[in-house]
Formats: sequence, C-alpha cells, structure tokens
Amino acid sequence: MSLRQRDVAEVAYQLLIAEDESAVLEDAEKKFGEKAREIIEEARKLVQEVLEEAGGDAGEAAQRIVAKYGLEVRASSPEELALIRYMARRSYQPVPEDAIRDLSSLLETELRIDDLLRRGILMHVKPGHVTVPQYVNAEPREITLDVELLLDEAEHNIVGLAVLESWLESNQPNVEMFEKMYGVPYESALKSLHLRKLVKYSEALNDLIFNPLIDVEEFRSLYHSFKQSRAKRILRTLDIGIGHVKYSKRIGALVACIAFGPGEHGLIIMSPWIVPGRRLERYCANVARLIVLNIPFRKEFAEYYHTMLEGTKSFRNTAFVFIQEGVAYLVAPEKRSKTLDSLIDFVYRAGLEVFEF
Repeated sequence: MSLRQRDVAEVAYQLLIAEDESAVLEDAEKKFGEKAREIIEEARKLVQEVLEEAGGDAGEAAQRIVAKYGLEVRASSPEELALIRYMARRSYQPVPEDAIRDLSSLLETELRIDDLLRRGILMHVKPGHVTVPQYVNAEPREITLDVELLLDEAEHNIVGLAVLESWLESNQPNVEMFEKMYGVPYESALKSLHLRKLVKYSEALNDLIFNPLIDVEEFRSLYHSFKQSRAKRILRTLDIGIGHVKYSKRIGALVACIAFGPGEHGLIIMSPWIVPGRRLERYCANVARLIVLNIPFRKEFAEYYHTMLEGTKSFRNTAFVFIQEGVAYLVAPEKRSKTLDSLIDFVYRAGLEVFEF
C-alpha cells in the first residue's frame, strides 16, 4: 500500500466517525497542507464505496477500511500509552481538547495535541473534540503506578481526600456543614481537586479525571484500606480497649460499639477526615455518638453545631472531637446523656489536653 493510499484510507475512516466534516478538513490541512482537499475528495469516494458494501452502516464501513488497508498507528511513549488507555476506558468516546490537557497535567507531562493529530494518534470528530482511532496500537509494555505512595503524599490534603471520597461513594455532602468543617465551599474544593498523578477535576468534562493506569474500583478498595489504617491511629490514641470495632465504607470510618451496661451503649466513630453528608447524619443516629477526627478545629464549626446541629434530632446526642498534635477540641451538646458523657471520658483518659466548645 502506498503512502497516498494510506492517507486516503485514514481520512476516509475519519469521515465515517466524524460528526462534523469541517473537523476532518482541519486535521487534513495540518497533516497534508495544500494536498488536503485533494486527499479528502479521494477519501469521500472511498467512503461511498465502502458504505455500499456495508449496507450503509458507518461503523461497519469504518472497520472494513481498517481491515482492507491494514491501518495501524503505533504509540510507544508512556504518555501516549496512558492516553490510549484513557480513551479505551471511555469506549473511544470523543472528549474536549481541554480534557487531554487536563490529562497531560495529571500525568505531569506534555501531550502536544497538534503533534498527536499530525501523527494520527488523535483525530477530531467535531471542532474542539478529539478521539483516538481504534486502530492505534500501544506497544506491549507494563507501566506501573505506586498508588499507595501517592496516597501517602496526598495525606495532608484532607479537603481533597474528602471530596474524592464523596465522588467515589456517590455520597453528596451537606454543603453548609462541609464548609463549616473544612473552611472551604464544597464546589470550590471539588473544582480545585488535584491529587498528584491520581486524580484531578476537569472543567472540560465537568467531572473528575483519573490517571488511566488506575482501575477506579480497585482504587476505591485501596483508598478505604489506606483510610482505615489512618483511622486506627485514632483508635490507638484513645486506647479504647473494649467494644466491637469495625470499618464502615458507608461513612468511611472506624466504628467502635461500646456497651456500658444493659441497654446502654454508644458509638465512637473515628476517621482522619469524613464526608459530612446524609449517611453520617443517619448512621445510628438514635444512639450516643462521639465522632473523632484529625481535621483542624474551626470555631466556625462549633458555632454552626450549637446554632444548627445541636437542635436537630440526628445530632442531639452526638459530640465531635478534633485531635491535632496532642490537643483535643471537643464540640458537645450542653445537655447530654450519661452514655455520651461516658464516651467523652475516653478522650480525657487518653492524656490529651482537652478544650471544650
């Protein structure tokens, strides 16, 4: 097959998958210069011919062109392999060019869109939207990503991790409570989310974009394992020593159920950070709960608690503790049950300096 035949076949394939022919012309001019229109005309004839053979089915016609002309483009750099994997996971659905730039930022590399277009690794399907042709092949090469190390690096970004958990668990937070707890509006936190080489918010997609090397379901399990190990640090600090302890993915916390006598029990909910949503509000809301976090304490949250939460049925018998560097900031209802007082005693017995708000 001559180079000219190959060029015509590639353009014919693009015409069959494109939603706007002007996008095909744009790419052809970048690749072929003054010969672009001539090649497009030949490609249109090929499209008509193959469409007739395929009974008018554009998808089938595109596959026939790939098979008949042996179309193949090879990508070998790690960045290009990641791009192909990303598009494959999206079933090769077109994405805005800005999504490719977001992916480039996430991978900490530079994916030059014009260069990828010229080489045939990307194609426009309509202005501003690109895909990877399904005949682009990646060299068999194993690329690994140390997700645990990257989570370790991200541990200080508690706001970002809380937003990520909200997304992973489809757990919409109470946005007012989120802002009082973390000091930033939820929407702002979402749109500024960027955990190095793991995930970032893409304005072009209006959604999170993950590193293509990450399987999101596998990552979800790893995330909870990581969070559980951090929650166990709180458990060791409080040195509870009694009760049944389990980790709840539903609220992303380690939960200790403690019985003080017949019919008297309460929960200590321990988590380095938490999503303050409906799930937390409803979780065993009929019993005394002590929620212990490693989030920096904010007086605005204490004020919010006493003006809003303390009067609600769900939080009437719930106290919050924020532990930071040997200091515990306690936010508790003014009138509390004997059981809640017994739970709070664990904080005092842990040797922490306690300030009550």
